[in-house]
Amino acid sequence: MNNTDYMTDETTLLTRSFNNGNNTDETTTVERGGETASFESTDCKRIFKGQFFALSSIFALCLFGGGMMKYNMHADGNTPGENLAPLKTGLGEYNVKEEDMYVVSELGEIYGKSHHSKKEYSYSSCLEDKHYSKKTAKTAFELPFAALFKDVKGEKKFEASSLIKVNDAYYSICDNSWAISKFDASLTPFSTSNVQIGDPDRETEDSGYEALVHHNNTFFVVRESVEHMNTISDSSSYHAIIEELVITDDGLDYQIIDQCKCEYEFEGDSKGFEGAFGMLGLDGEFYMIGLCEGNHCSEGRKFDAGNGRLILMKKNAANVNDDCIWKTVKKIDIPESANFRDYSDIEVTSTGKVIVTTQEDSAFWIGQLNGINDGVLDPDGIVFDADEYKIYEFPKSNECFPVYCNVEGVTFINDQMIMAVSDKMKSKGKQPFWCLEKDQSIHAFVLP
Repeated sequence: MNNTDYMTDETTLLTRSFNNGNNTDETTTVERGGETASFESTDCKRIFKGQFFALSSIFALCLFGGGMMKYNMHADGNTPGENLAPLKTGLGEYNVKEEDMYVVSELGEIYGKSHHSKKEYSYSSCLEDKHYSKKTAKTAFELPFAALFKDVKGEKKFEASSLIKVNDAYYSICDNSWAISKFDASLTPFSTSNVQIGDPDRETEDSGYEALVHHNNTFFVVRESVEHMNTISDSSSYHAIIEELVITDDGLDYQIIDQCKCEYEFEGDSKGFEGAFGMLGLDGEFYMIGLCEGNHCSEGRKFDAGNGRLILMKKNAANVNDDCIWKTVKKIDIPESANFRDYSDIEVTSTGKVIVTTQEDSAFWIGQLNGINDGVLDPDGIVFDADEYKIYEFPKSNECFPVYCNVEGVTFINDQMIMAVSDKMKSKGKQPFWCLEKDQSIHAFVLP
């Protein structure tokens, strides 16, 4: 056997033997035909328990009920750490992509690369971070969406995308559902007070709901980016749609008051408005401010970090000649200090305090928007204070991996706490398995 033998797509069987959980003299053997490669653990320390791992630079899979330890690799006399290809096992194939590397070095160090990122994580990076507790939020409470409802209305997926608080209740939306979720502030599990308002299957397609705003007893719900056909020119363009919904008196359904497209044009249907907030202006008009998911409000340049944008909009009502439309008033740059690869939600208080979350970087930025006083904005004077901000991270696992991989909605509880919701983890190997634990959930965090 040699290294090139393993650089194939042939099925490989992974077997293991160990000393009944004593964590000593453990050996994992990979067999292909009559050829084997062994992975021996030494100086065993419980780093992972019962986890499924892909080794990138070593390229091997190891399964241990007792834990994952330091591993030295031996294959036909080759030195530890030489290039063996990713393996297939009877449990299925773990595809390791260059942008999704998670490795264990021959010295036992745990490393990882986040999705679409050159940013690396390692166990030692947390151990050596003297400011970890000063920049990392602490989980206070969390619960999956499925455990909140007494009646889930047949829903199995809750791809949460936005969260707001109105009076004593939280309201959330999911981009796969047409319902508005309402939760009592106590977040009691399986409570009749927690309901889905409206029919989750109102339309055959997914809603694309990504942002939720409340003003004057009306919910403004933003569909991220929808293709609009022009029958005259036989062309299409992509624009967000804002629905205005009013909840019925029984609290179980809503009425659609208006549906208007936004003037701002996106490059496609996957990187439109991901968050929004709304406020009255000095002129007495109501303004919606959309948060672009991609940097530069672009799909092509979406990962050019530090180029977040807001779009300030005002509604032009429909008339005899034209449909209603949310006209673009101005574009507002988010400070470069919010150096994120994407932007997943925004919340702004009546004093201009603002929080912006990122899904890709599992972090959030808290700063100040000038031009907002007592819940009223100055359309001409609204601008970020570039010098006033703090950046925090969501908690990591004990192995220093990001586990809050899909935070898409956020709101302030008070000056010391925030509430957030998480989307469903990406499937087909686009995200590592440990993103599953926190997905489709609501979370309360204490700020450092």
